[in-house]
Amino acid sequence: MSIKENLEKQNLELIPISEIEITRDETKTTGYDFTVEDWYTFSTADGVFVQDTMAVYALLTDEATTEARELLMTMNSHKGMYQPSLELKKDIFQGIYILTKDYVIKEMYTGSVIDINEMLKNIEKGIKIKGKTITVGKYLFNSSFKEYAEEYGYILETINSKKFQPLFKKLLMFYKDRLNNVVQELQELSYKVITIYPRSIVLDDLLISEDKEIIKLRELFKKTDDLSEKTKIIEDMGKVILERLKNSGSAIYDSIISGASGKMSQITQMLGVKGLISDAGNNLTTSISSSFVDGLKPSEYFASGSGARKGLADRTLKTADTGYLTRKLVFALSCCRLSEDVHDCKTNRTFDIANSPNISSRVYGRYVLDDNENLIELTPDNVSRFKVLKLRSPVFCKSREICHTCYGKLREIIKTKNIGVLAGESIGERGTQLVMRTFHTGGIVSVQIFDIMKAFIKNQTQLDENELKGIFKQDGQNLIALQNIKLEILLGTIQKNSIIETQEGNILIPSLFMILDHPTKGNVLLEADTGITILRNKIVFIDKEKIILDVKAGEQFFIVADQEDNFSLVIDQLVSYLDKRENVRNILTIFNRIWDKYNDITTMDLVHIEVLMSQILRDFDNHRLLARLTKKWNPYKVGIKSIPYLDNWKLGLMFEDIQNSFHQGLITAYHQDIDGTTQMSSSILEMLY
Repeated sequence: MSIKENLEKQNLELIPISEIEITRDETKTTGYDFTVEDWYTFSTADGVFVQDTMAVYALLTDEATTEARELLMTMNSHKGMYQPSLELKKDIFQGIYILTKDYVIKEMYTGSVIDINEMLKNIEKGIKIKGKTITVGKYLFNSSFKEYAEEYGYILETINSKKFQPLFKKLLMFYKDRLNNVVQELQELSYKVITIYPRSIVLDDLLISEDKEIIKLRELFKKTDDLSEKTKIIEDMGKVILERLKNSGSAIYDSIISGASGKMSQITQMLGVKGLISDAGNNLTTSISSSFVDGLKPSEYFASGSGARKGLADRTLKTADTGYLTRKLVFALSCCRLSEDVHDCKTNRTFDIANSPNISSRVYGRYVLDDNENLIELTPDNVSRFKVLKLRSPVFCKSREICHTCYGKLREIIKTKNIGVLAGESIGERGTQLVMRTFHTGGIVSVQIFDIMKAFIKNQTQLDENELKGIFKQDGQNLIALQNIKLEILLGTIQKNSIIETQEGNILIPSLFMILDHPTKGNVLLEADTGITILRNKIVFIDKEKIILDVKAGEQFFIVADQEDNFSLVIDQLVSYLDKRENVRNILTIFNRIWDKYNDITTMDLVHIEVLMSQILRDFDNHRLLARLTKKWNPYKVGIKSIPYLDNWKLGLMFEDIQNSFHQGLITAYHQDIDGTTQMSSSILEMLY
């Protein structure tokens, strides 16, 4: 039945909007044959019905089609180099997981290998391929990318969403433009699997809440008052629940492990305990020891409702915050551009960062310096060779407009010099994605002990992970020395009213910046953005500027603070930090404080964060001068709200800071960069002549 016929059946009067001339085929939609003639508005005697509308854009011209294919796809945009545009989700992953599970082969498949439909009904049976016996399901999975499998070998492990991503990137490099055909075939195969093997969630799946071990953990949760201990109990409960679901053959287990849908936090709320609840103000209100299967008491239900409303409130209110953050970023970075002429500024400074799988996939097309100071382009084939990436970076570019080498080959894709605006959009848009996550947690939070060793490792490149773990050991909240060490903790940049002395004489500081006297590598800077309690009996000297510790092997000297894991705090922390002015002690720390908020986002290159850093790092004595252009590297971090009027008083006037903009315009005439050329000239006095 067409839409037109459906409306006539309901005695609705059809009023054509306009005559539309078009020569396209009919578009089929679920339940209706949809044609151009169906574009009508309708009314009744009682008035006009107005419903939600959605714009549908048809690519009518060759130019529009080309733009959609070449610019809007992730691979061909500023989102990221070598990042695939196609993405699989939900049921497709569950189908892939069912195909590639390690079934116990009880009999061999004897049917036709040409009849895919017949094979799909026997995915648990065995089949011999090149002398190996594998399941029919794994054979079908590999058949979707037959050329790759024949060249590099069959994929025989069980594939879920996490394991599929590395394979997906390998397929991208192998098939390039033909990848969409491979993905389409794999998608159709997966849909057929979940059609033939439908898995339903039944009440029996939820009876494991009566398991003795789960009941024991629930009682421990009720008794303890320590928030980090409660979080640890919830994690242990999740592991037990997952094991019980696996043993019972539950469809819930397949859904979670495959990455199709659901998280352990949601399942633990259903079958274990609801957990720790925070209100809309991010304050921990209570802990709920009942689960949804057991049923909540009236008071628990009320508190749980508060947590659920928090998710809705965050999604509504925090979206405005991220929108404003994007506006500030775009204004702050709009003066940062890519040079048209300067290919290499020849700077000898590099942005050094430890390599990792999460980092390496975001630096393709960038340039690094090897030991012989030769420039090497990073590709998927060679990036794993480097333990430390010595990146040529916008942070240290000596050109007034960022040179091609410091920015990397992403410039060949974006084809614009406005790299600052692109960076602001990329960072701000992903902030909105982070805010949306809080809606799915049901208002629960977790309190965990901060991993200070991880912070030490990522905020410096002088010592690798094994070397650091040979000096320190973290045991719960306690940091213990494994050898005799001397530490100097700097207090110069910490507000004095935030340093607290306890009754026992211990010293509490909100963040840690210390110098380790290393026997072979000299002074090593170690930094962690978390609260620390320094034990008094290890202090040998203290004044307003520093604390010196002398620690023997095997002795505890720090107590590490708890840290709340709460998605809704992420944007607050990011906005607060970007608006903050501070002395710069470690470039990596600035990078990580921003990057830590985004490291789960898979389609953003590091260069956008580096462009931001190149703008917020200013000369200590003259904030209008970019630190990277000064002869003496003496950086100071300014707030992003101040950058528009520091760069150009007219831009600041357009942004929002009228007073500071006029002040800068009146007092500023000329100043020069390292090449002796005029960097900015925006004095209002010049306009009077």
